[in-house]
Amino acid sequence: MVMFVDSGATTGSGGLTIGSSGNLNMNAKGASINPTTNFAFRRFIMAGLGDRGALTDFLSAQVGGSGGAAVTANANGNAGSAGVTNQCGGGGSGAHQSTGSSGRGGNATAYSGGPGGGGAGANTGTAGSDSGGAGGNGAATSAAAGGGAGNPGGTGDGLANGSDGTGGLLIIIVRGDVSVALGGIISANGTAGGAGTAGSIVRLGGGGSGGGRIIILYTGSYTNLGTVQANGGAGGAPTGAGTNRTGGSGGAGVITLQQISG
Repeated sequence: MVMFVDSGATTGSGGLTIGSSGNLNMNAKGASINPTTNFAFRRFIMAGLGDRGALTDFLSAQVGGSGGAAVTANANGNAGSAGVTNQCGGGGSGAHQSTGSSGRGGNATAYSGGPGGGGAGANTGTAGSDSGGAGGNGAATSAAAGGGAGNPGGTGDGLANGSDGTGGLLIIIVRGDVSVALGGIISANGTAGGAGTAGSIVRLGGGGSGGGRIIILYTGSYTNLGTVQANGGAGGAPTGAGTNRTGGSGGAGVITLQQISG
């Protein structure tokens, strides 16, 4: 999503204010698409503020953070990689018990955090999509295994589907000031993997989906007393008597804050 706010002045005369109960977000809104290049949007800046000469291309990287590796030992899932320069975060892998392997987390794209992989017990879970699509499915024999978060969330054994959604791409361009009040939120978070909870003494969580990408450009000042975040979703965390293993969490996406010429 791209938002352009024009206060009519470069600074000191309005802009974007996120109030104490305000919430501007791309949580769980990542797009299921396989981009062929980086997403660059210099054209949006020029359209809104006029051609100011040589401007930086602000990017969301075509290839984002890597998904967490599949697990073949009796262990919790692996976290997805946090995004580095211009990246969304990778998806977490599912937890594992006994034979087989859990599903790996999906890699992030320019438009989406990576989906989570499915948990597995004496079976093999499926991987999260590498194009912002479905979370991996859980698979288990004599156990309950959660699905990974994704678009949609993967199915789980034991009524433990992964949550729908991945962190999305949020671009905010403001002619003026940006202010986030205490309690205000700007976010692009991933969602949680499924927790294998039903009718078993072995429960294995699916991986969480990765955080998205936030870019905030402003000509005036930037003040943040609230929350600006692109966190990955939690891995599925089963509870109850017996063996419980948690899916890997999604990696965080990158946030860019930049004052630009107005």
